Amino acid sequence: MDRAFWSVVGTWRNIVGDSSYDSLLKVAGSPYVRYQLTGKIKNIEDELELLLEDIRYNKPLRTELVLFTDRVRTFGARHLKAMITGDGNTEGSSPYYYVSWENTDNDFTALVKETGNKNVGIDVYSHSLEDYNVTLRLWQLQKGRYNFQITDNGSVIDTKEFDFTQPGTRVKFNLPAGKLISINVNKK
Repeated sequence: MDRAFWSVVGTWRNIVGDSSYDSLLKVAGSPYVRYQLTGKIKNIEDELELLLEDIRYNKPLRTELVLFTDRVRTFGARHLKAMITGDGNTEGSSPYYYVSWENTDNDFTALVKETGNKNVGIDVYSHSLEDYNVTLRLWQLQKGRYNFQITDNGSVIDTKEFDFTQPGTRVKFNLPAGKLISINVNKK
């Protein structure tokens, strides 16, 4: 099975919203796309376990023999990129990010759960000890007016409206420390 081909099909599916091939993508798509279609977190966990297995051991290529950082390959890094940006394409140079982030720190964790051209759903957690401001950049939405809502265990803690006028539109928000929050962006 050609993972690169099905990766592109999964990206196409999310951008255009055509579910015609979902039954095939649930089998052949990237672990991230399979997660998006089924909601089964195990798809992500299994791929993360492979990544952890790859970096658990002190390998010379990753330690004393590294001369140039572009020569170090870590299996599964593209999987992490998908989780943080919503881009399920396994090609490293894919331009199809749904979101990117500004002003985050090493304590920032995100899982882009849903992507579409009219909506994005994200779970975010900060391991930081203090709240801080983060900027979410949105890339693949249709132009128009959107609702931005943050919830904590189903309770709304922030809501606002904004206009998506061009790719890269910024939405700033306060990220609370030590809480799992959900961000939902939906077209009005």
